[in-house]
Amino acid sequence: MADRAGQPANTRTRAAHCLPPVQVGISAEPPRSTSSRREDARAAVLAERRPRISARAGTAHAPPAASMHRRRARSRGITLMEVLIALPIIAMLLAATAVAIDASFRAYGSAAEDATTQAATRMVVHRLLGLVRTSTAHGPLEVDPPHVVHEDGLLHSTFIELIDPQDNHIRLEYRPESEELWLIRSAWDADDSVEQPILGGVTDARFSSKPRRLRNGTLVLERATMDLTVEADPDATLPIESETRIPFRVFASTAPRKLE
Repeated sequence: MADRAGQPANTRTRAAHCLPPVQVGISAEPPRSTSSRREDARAAVLAERRPRISARAGTAHAPPAASMHRRRARSRGITLMEVLIALPIIAMLLAATAVAIDASFRAYGSAAEDATTQAATRMVVHRLLGLVRTSTAHGPLEVDPPHVVHEDGLLHSTFIELIDPQDNHIRLEYRPESEELWLIRSAWDADDSVEQPILGGVTDARFSSKPRRLRNGTLVLERATMDLTVEADPDATLPIESETRIPFRVFASTAPRKLE
């Protein structure tokens, strides 16, 4: 029996059995581009890093036993050997700190004593110079051994006398037994006087006066000089200050008003 093509039917059947089988619904994977491969590699790297990121966030698995042992070893306290080494170092640091603090307190004490004593002495000397300038009469103007000594044209003594504008007799004298400078004031027509210390801690005091003679033969003071050696008063020394008192010297000179 022949078909429309003129070939026998059995011949077409044998040809059909010789054809290779065809898979239906399955297609071969097309070749991938370079950008796709890069995206796959990046995804793999991110997949590897994801456990590390989760570990930082607290969602990772427990650390291994060796890591926990090292952390416990680090969190332990100091040993006895470390304490024995640290104690001498701390002791030396404390000793050095104490010495530095003591030196600073002594320096502060010395500076405070000098500043206080100099301020008080400067005020007293300024007041005395004002009295000498404004007074109307002065003394001593003549030699009177052993209280008044003449040397190099000057009269040296431990006191100075003057009459102030209110006609009060004023005497400034140094008392070495108490190391004080005293002021004695008395009215011209009164017998009583008022005595008071005006400066303490005076270890030495010397008053020098240079007299001059007026045309009528009267002796007057031409220039007066005060030479004082003063140190801090023990009553004014603070407990934190230095026990050593350093004296200083004050030298002042002035001239009274012209009397002619």
